[in-house]
Amino acid sequence: MLEKLGKKALIAPIGSGIVLCCILSLAIAPMLRAEPQNVPFAIVNLDKGAVTIAGNSNIGQTMADNLISGKSSLGEDSDDESESDNTLSNTVSCTQLSSEEELQEALANNEYYGGIVIPANFTSQQMSKAVGLSNAPELTVYLNKAKSPQMVSSMQTTLSTAMLKMGVAANIEVVNDADLGGGTMSETMSVQMLVMPLFMLTMIGSIITSLVFWRKDVTGLRRKNAWLAALVQLVFIVVLSAIMAGLALFIDTVAGGLSLPLDMIYPFLWFGCFCCMLCFVALCDACLPLGALVAVGTFALGMGTAMLAPEMLPSFWADWICPWAPQAHFGNGIRTIIYLGHMPGTNDLVPFLGFAVVGAIALIAAPLLSKRGEAGKKYTVANS
Repeated sequence: MLEKLGKKALIAPIGSGIVLCCILSLAIAPMLRAEPQNVPFAIVNLDKGAVTIAGNSNIGQTMADNLISGKSSLGEDSDDESESDNTLSNTVSCTQLSSEEELQEALANNEYYGGIVIPANFTSQQMSKAVGLSNAPELTVYLNKAKSPQMVSSMQTTLSTAMLKMGVAANIEVVNDADLGGGTMSETMSVQMLVMPLFMLTMIGSIITSLVFWRKDVTGLRRKNAWLAALVQLVFIVVLSAIMAGLALFIDTVAGGLSLPLDMIYPFLWFGCFCCMLCFVALCDACLPLGALVAVGTFALGMGTAMLAPEMLPSFWADWICPWAPQAHFGNGIRTIIYLGHMPGTNDLVPFLGFAVVGAIALIAAPLLSKRGEAGKKYTVANS
């Protein structure tokens, strides 16, 4: 093919470089622009307040109200309002809960990225601190690692700095933790290093499968019986997706030395890989350029969503890509298994089923399109 192009073939390396640059830009850009914003947090105010000359005062409730409304953390009338206060209220989006027990239950259900508990003596201790009679009051801050280890790492720094400048001490506790083994980067990179190889194997394997079974028809089945060829290809996808899931786990567990609950992670990866592979292979069968474009586009657009929470991504990725991107639901599902110890829920399984439905429709359409194409060729030959 390149020989037929002659000197025009010299454009191929440049064109390939431009295409690869575009793909990598879509994959890397959201990760480089990641910044926490409107992170769902819960806040519990246990402050009983205090009686002052001016009347009853409850600094804890004022703080809670202002964090919920997005104002400065210590209140509108605070003299020490600073940029860090506004940064904190812009970073978190707080919902007030009635008790610490309710907060713990919500964190166990993976509903929030964290929670802030204001103690019962917060107002009195704040007043004592103002006249030099006590140390800074201490808040308890819970951070939920099951939601996002990257968010925990980012919020620890943000909260510690903001609380320090507010004159409040923060006792930060991480909940839903797990020991993965490996090195210091294992927690932040484990999901990405599992999803990225899996999806690359899925994407490349899907395109090659379609080329071998359908386009080149190396088995000869498609020429004899297109429906049988589609069925055999479906069985092959089941087997190949199982192998791909195993290879991805090999990278993390054997090569990377991580300790993962394989009995739950492996079937989840197999299921997700099968659904995506069915979609990509069938679309390539029906229309190769379209199928390849969908596979590569899904890889490029969704890669940043595996590791990063939607609240850390630019709005385009958070609003339009995360809801359907397989990588985002692979990441959520893996974290659910590792940190919460149970299989993912319907929110992370249904998007995969959507890919499977598209794949099933395309797999049925491919033999019909193949027969129509062959009928068209016979008609052309007969009239030539």
